[in-house]
Amino acid sequence: MPVWLVGADSGSGAVWVAILDDGRAQGFVVDPSGWKQIAVIPDRLPVGIPPLLRLEGGKVRIITAIETASSLTHPVPIGDQGRLVYIDKTGDLVLYGGEEGSTLPLSALPDARILADGSGRLLLLSSATRRYAHGALGDTLEAGTLALVDPTELPAVYDTIAIPITEIVEGISPIWTDLDGDGTREIIFTISDLAGGACVITCNETGQLVAEGPAVGSGF
Repeated sequence: MPVWLVGADSGSGAVWVAILDDGRAQGFVVDPSGWKQIAVIPDRLPVGIPPLLRLEGGKVRIITAIETASSLTHPVPIGDQGRLVYIDKTGDLVLYGGEEGSTLPLSALPDARILADGSGRLLLLSSATRRYAHGALGDTLEAGTLALVDPTELPAVYDTIAIPITEIVEGISPIWTDLDGDGTREIIFTISDLAGGACVITCNETGQLVAEGPAVGSGF
């Protein structure tokens, strides 16, 4: 039974990798002539970990997890020196590989997806809290802040975007994109609280509110 599906454009067709419920990886190429099965490196993942696909030198690779990493998300490659960044089992953000590593105690969500902007910066949900026990995504652990990290400096530095103490970020990842076309990225995410429930907001990278949608009107 497939539990994860991830795809990429190889230039001549679509590459798809399915991860089965026993951790096995099955790869396929689909192009105008049809489809064929292909090898995936590695051919198995620890059960439950979401895959991150990388096409490299004509080979289909899955970015593999570090032993100390959270089993609910995947590492992300940074730079061209073979370095990885991942969330460990205690919620720390770990920069792994290269001449020197570093750890940031962000209390990240164990299932948070780490976003990269292409210039080296990272964004993820942090300051895990249980103050709003909705559990809409399968557990009652949500984020109280967003962390914007620059791992190009050693030691790595970060800023946090705080959420009002009565609210949480409900999700596993924000959307980080240039919403208004001015060349600077905005951050889009869902906030929730007991009084108003959920609403979608947009802020800039310093945390200033850009736009806010209506709340659903009630908690849970």
